[in-house]
Amino acid sequence: MTLVASIQCVERGHFSLDEDVTRLLPELRDILVLTGFHKKTGEPILRKSTKPIALRHLLLHTSGLSYDVYNNRLKRWRRSQNEEVHMTNSSLQYRYTTPLLFEPGEGWEYSCGHDWAGQMAERVSGMSLSDYMEKYIWKPLGIKNIGIRLDDRPDMVARIPDMSERPGGRTRFDTALDPTAPVEYYDNQVVSGLQ
Repeated sequence: MTLVASIQCVERGHFSLDEDVTRLLPELRDILVLTGFHKKTGEPILRKSTKPIALRHLLLHTSGLSYDVYNNRLKRWRRSQNEEVHMTNSSLQYRYTTPLLFEPGEGWEYSCGHDWAGQMAERVSGMSLSDYMEKYIWKPLGIKNIGIRLDDRPDMVARIPDMSERPGGRTRFDTALDPTAPVEYYDNQVVSGLQ
């Protein structure tokens, strides 16, 4: 949905696929590239990026950004900054303003690029991403049972089924560590974890 919103903004002339995104995302202006860590001190080795990030990079996961919760180099960088890794318990700027893992366009890493693209759509439209999608995507298509934030949709929360899972932990891809473990019921932790 964020990709659709972004491309609509491109079609409306708010920004292009290949322009430097820092006009709308100044948080990414002086972002550095993490090239490694000093062997003796463990301190991160960083250098200036020589290429700008474009919307195309954000949408194709070629920006050099990544999710720190899934990338060991970025976890190590966070520790070197005395910072915590967070997927949901902090601002978008905190979670996703980490060093690049490579120059924009020179690699691929599943990333937070769509989150930043959503910020671009919000900033040019003056609307929240959810309101933007409601007005320009969901309403024109007649889609009613969709949303970004469950807090805004108590009607949907009321219809979420209870959940079950296999105990024993999860892999980094959120699958059960032991796929043969018996399935156990739990009391709607997905919703309570989001609210």
